[in-house]
Order: sequence, then structure tokens, then C-alpha cells
Amino acid sequence: MLAFLSDIQYWTQINHLIFLTLKKYLNAFDEYPVENFHSLVRRQTNAKVLTPEWLRRHGIFIDH
Repeated sequence: MLAFLSDIQYWTQINHLIFLTLKKYLNAFDEYPVENFHSLVRRQTNAKVLTPEWLRRHGIFIDH
């Protein structure tokens, strides 16, 4: 999760609206799609990908 536990505890104490949003829509804050895509990129690329442009092209290809 992108928030630190101390942040969540603080938001709970002050009844901040972001805590209510997290509680209600926790599934929307999931990092799995991003991590899964990164894993696919790592598996499909090799040491020959030397520039950001090549990596971008591989990422677009994998995404399709």
C-alpha cells in the first residue's frame, strides 16, 4: 500500500476524509496491476534493452 501505517493512524485519529475513502474503496488502491505489469516487463526484456525508448516500446508491446 502506498500510505504508511503512521499516516493511516493519524488520519484515523483526526477523522480525515481520506481514511473514510480508503476504508470504503480499499480495492481501488491495489498495487497489484502495477507490480504485475513490471514483472511482465522484466520477464520479456533482456540485457539488450539499453535505452528508455527501447524499454518504452517493450512496455507498449506487452501492454497490448
